[in-house]
Amino acid sequence: MLRRLLIFFVILFSFGANAMAEASGTEITALHWGVSKENVFRVVLDCTGPTDVKAVLKDDSLLVAVEGGLKPYVSKDYKVKSDTIDHLALQSEGSKTMLELPLTRKLENN
Repeated sequence: MLRRLLIFFVILFSFGANAMAEASGTEITALHWGVSKENVFRVVLDCTGPTDVKAVLKDDSLLVAVEGGLKPYVSKDYKVKSDTIDHLALQSEGSKTMLELPLTRKLENN
């Protein structure tokens, strides 16, 4: 499951990282999430331009740091129906936005 989740993040954000020129003006405009029939969790961040993203597994959470701000109208907390994640949160930290996905169970590398 961890592999699927991390592979998704790598694929999703590799386009932005490869096209990175200047992310200082990039902003997150929306967050979308979903769970497939196979119980694979997916999250998509809509941004105004290319950005740099780094994901790390820390303690009982998956943390995703996005270079760029957060539009004020974007919700900061989301309730999720998944056996791995029950909510997620966005938080602005200076020129970055942190996406935190607290895990309800320990993930194993596949």
